[in-house]
Amino acid sequence: MKLFLLIGTTVFLVLNGLCFLLRAPMAAVNTPLTAVLYGNAWLFLVTALAYYFERKGVREANSHAFFRWIYTGMLLKMFLCIAAVLAYALADRAAITRGAVLAWLLFYIIYTGVEISMLLRESKQRR
Repeated sequence: MKLFLLIGTTVFLVLNGLCFLLRAPMAAVNTPLTAVLYGNAWLFLVTALAYYFERKGVREANSHAFFRWIYTGMLLKMFLCIAAVLAYALADRAAITRGAVLAWLLFYIIYTGVEISMLLRESKQRR
């Protein structure tokens, strides 16, 4: 878990740094920096929570428990991300931008890649 938090925090900080560096191009396409940064923080927290559950699944010897924990983490992450996008859309329909949602999708893919690579490393250590 410590290695995931270290790598995840590094990815979080790098993505935040890129957002600040790309502030002008994001403003040119009407993408609010604060929405992208909040989305990055939300995805980092949700991915850490999903990783916690999925890590429990990787450690299970019972295949039913394995699938239960993996699906719990995966569905939790997916539904919390959908809820965040819906909350953003319902909060102020005029302020929602395609750029922010696409940035969140990119962050989702990046964090999922980190999560899967760390879970694969964890599963190999268990053998």
